[in-house]
Amino acid sequence: MSQIELRKQSGLQAIKGSYEAENAYWVDVVRPFITARKTEIPGSYWENETGTPSPSYSDILELFMFKTYGNNELSFDYTFPANVTPYVIRVTFNTSDQITGMVSAS
Repeated sequence: MSQIELRKQSGLQAIKGSYEAENAYWVDVVRPFITARKTEIPGSYWENETGTPSPSYSDILELFMFKTYGNNELSFDYTFPANVTPYVIRVTFNTSDQITGMVSAS
């Protein structure tokens, strides 16, 4: 597996894993991101994607997918299917493939 693929998977795992770990990424980035998107995105989208117009955090976490990475291959963006929002969660790495940060971005 390539370094890019490893980072793509690691970033996605960090986003999804933040919920169970209830770590700083969950409290400061992921939960506020999901909460804001739940109110901005129509219930019909959530119902189509999850089967309910008011999905749980864990249901929404399962929707996250890789979107793109930066030219330096150290920042990776994740969002929801169907380009439903311009907002992403950006996960950054150092050159040793360790996660160094996570932020909400547009």
